[in-house]
Amino acid sequence: MEWVRIFDSESEMNIRLPWRKPVKVVLGTISVCVVLTRNGPLGVSDRCSHQGESLSRGSISVTDEIRCPLHGYCFDLRTGREQSERSSDLELFPIEIRPDGVYIGV
Repeated sequence: MEWVRIFDSESEMNIRLPWRKPVKVVLGTISVCVVLTRNGPLGVSDRCSHQGESLSRGSISVTDEIRCPLHGYCFDLRTGREQSERSSDLELFPIEIRPDGVYIGV
């Protein structure tokens, strides 16, 4: 796994990553949906496993689930699991807050 810095500091992350608002982060050929939650920043594949819609266009529930804007499939941001088991789980991308920035593992 390679760690890539996505923000120079935690304060920059808090400015550029609105609370419970999905943001698409592109790392070369990989698109990650990053969300700042009560559990900290969480990252999952930006493509819904059902039909590939961008999850960064979706909405976040109070229980940290992301809802696909196309057909409403819901995924747990902590596990990647599709809640109704109608579709494959999402790939998870770990995020670490370090003294020199915020990193994502790809």
